[in-house]
Amino acid sequence: MAKQWTKVATAAVLALLVAGCASTSETMSADEKKSDAVSSNGDAAKVDDRSKPTTSTVAEEDKKIEIVETGFANLPPSSEYDDPTATAAAIVKNPTTGWVANSVSVQITFYDAAGAVLKSSEQTISTVLPGATVGISAAEDGLTGVANVEVQARPSDWERAEGELGALSVSGVNIRPQEYGGVDVNGVVTSTVGSDLEQVEVQVIFRDEAGKAVGGTFTYLDFVPANGTSPFTVSTYNDVPPGWTAEGYAVPSFLTMMAASNDGADGG
Repeated sequence: MAKQWTKVATAAVLALLVAGCASTSETMSADEKKSDAVSSNGDAAKVDDRSKPTTSTVAEEDKKIEIVETGFANLPPSSEYDDPTATAAAIVKNPTTGWVANSVSVQITFYDAAGAVLKSSEQTISTVLPGATVGISAAEDGLTGVANVEVQARPSDWERAEGELGALSVSGVNIRPQEYGGVDVNGVVTSTVGSDLEQVEVQVIFRDEAGKAVGGTFTYLDFVPANGTSPFTVSTYNDVPPGWTAEGYAVPSFLTMMAASNDGADGG
């Protein structure tokens, strides 16, 4: 039942994102699904040999999620009342030209210098559109001694999308310290989608002085107007080290899918 609802809701979101063209959907079989993994060296993800496409479905080899970058940081307490924090970030890409990756499960695992698991965090990206890049992050308060992270990503299924899709982009991202600690990250989401979108997820990824992705945070926007813009602010409790910068990514969330599905049902 949950998977069926996801397919219906995803179809509703695709209907919103397609600009002036019809869309169709097609779900991959279990044998065609791929599982991708990469450690913090940033190498491109490799397809699991057990799920290589047969000669009759050779085109399916292009359906995969790439993890193009990962990184982490060990942060000291911001004050005597705070705990140290370990953060991690990954940049995930859908390199296809006509397939939407749905319910992308992302597992971020923290390791110590001896290779022992310190903590594992599971995140989900609801939708990664064709050709889109999305940031995802994790933060663990009280965790210290992280020496490496590994990231794995796997979509629940793929949906075929035909026609020109609208897009969400983020610009003007800046960091402003708050008066009593922590920072505000501000920016603007721009939509080329022809309909209003509700509960759009904004992922903020921090980069250190060397430009490496090292952590992040997120928020939700109540709505982004059709072919319009919506400003956002994400606040953190902890300070951001000097020299860090931020970038943003906007994606339809599961709540966006629910709203689109409900609107479709109300409209008959």
